[in-house]
Amino acid sequence: MAARWLDLLDPTPEELRSALPPQVGPDVLEELAADPDGRARPLLEAHAGYAFGVFVSILPDPSEDRFVNRQIGVVATKELLVTVRRTPVDGPPWDPAPLRTAGDDPVGLLLHRIVDDVAESYLDVVDAADAEIDELEPEHVCGADIADIAEEAEAPEEVE
Repeated sequence: MAARWLDLLDPTPEELRSALPPQVGPDVLEELAADPDGRARPLLEAHAGYAFGVFVSILPDPSEDRFVNRQIGVVATKELLVTVRRTPVDGPPWDPAPLRTAGDDPVGLLLHRIVDDVAESYLDVVDAADAEIDELEPEHVCGADIADIAEEAEAPEEVE
């Protein structure tokens, strides 16, 4: 069965209430409306008639030597997936491109696409960290620096 997908970017509490299924409790509404900068860990919970999750995708920003945490809240029923994206202070919100090409996919597969994209973002973090290490190694470890270190280690100490 094809899913219905609603995407909300920085919604107000009223927009959240009107978009979510009626069985969604006030604690979930509160969590989805909360400041995204306070969440560092993902969450996935089963509730009566729906699943609720908050995922954190990470965007490397090598030009600034930092990472941007991007929050994606989800509420999923058998027929409906609601994504709640928050714009971080220091970067763009998560891009829902993996869902735009989903066609007639069921909710479970849409949720899988989100989790897969979030996991892929962590691989991008590893790649960015490797690139930073590669950038630092020649300056501190390779080439003339090693020769200088070896020369200093072999030189006899001067005694006064």
